[in-house]
Amino acid sequence: MTGLLTRALPWLMTAAMVVIAGLTWRLADVTGDRDALVIERDRAQDAAAVARASLAMRSQQYGDLVEAMGQREARLEQSERTIADHRAAARQLEDDDDATRDWADSPVPAGVRQWVRDLAAGTDAGDDMPGSAGVHDRAEASPDQGGHP
Repeated sequence: MTGLLTRALPWLMTAAMVVIAGLTWRLADVTGDRDALVIERDRAQDAAAVARASLAMRSQQYGDLVEAMGQREARLEQSERTIADHRAAARQLEDDDDATRDWADSPVPAGVRQWVRDLAAGTDAGDDMPGSAGVHDRAEASPDQGGHP
């Protein structure tokens, strides 16, 4: 039995070393995979953080736009009410005042009619007419035209 053990011992040691070498190689492979996955996870977490920050910024912008649109809508409604009130007052004045009624019934020059139509259409009404004063936003007017920068 001792002879068998003596002859098998080198083979057993060789087999044990092969198994240990294989396990060491496998451990190195698994460790490399783990390190690659950790790096990938860190990149994914960084990308998620950037996405969350971008989403928060977009959400804030959306909220600001909704608020601005609400304010704009309120101003438009107020302007529409004011215009309707002024039109009603003008109609009432036409009905009540003889001089105003006569003026309202007089013919309107063609140039003025076209200018009013252009104004209603939102074009640069009257810009090409001599002596006309087109309506401009302050932001569009240059400082030498009396606008503000």
